[in-house]
Amino acid sequence: MMSMPGKSDRRKPNTFLKPPKTRQPSVVAMGMEYSLSLSNKGSAISMRIWTYPTGILQTYLSLNRNRISYIRR
Repeated sequence: MMSMPGKSDRRKPNTFLKPPKTRQPSVVAMGMEYSLSLSNKGSAISMRIWTYPTGILQTYLSLNRNRISYIRR
């Protein structure tokens, strides 16, 4: 079988290097925490909003399965 002139039977390997894919951590848990502190000067209510990326949450849950209520407080 003859090949057409000008065309090569061998394909050139891809010499361009692709940049490595970097995954951004996706937020899987989000919550709010309220704390009430009473003092002589009056009451102060502070609020904190927290998020946990995927890797941190999975590690925390695997190490502390009996403390899931602590995360969701």
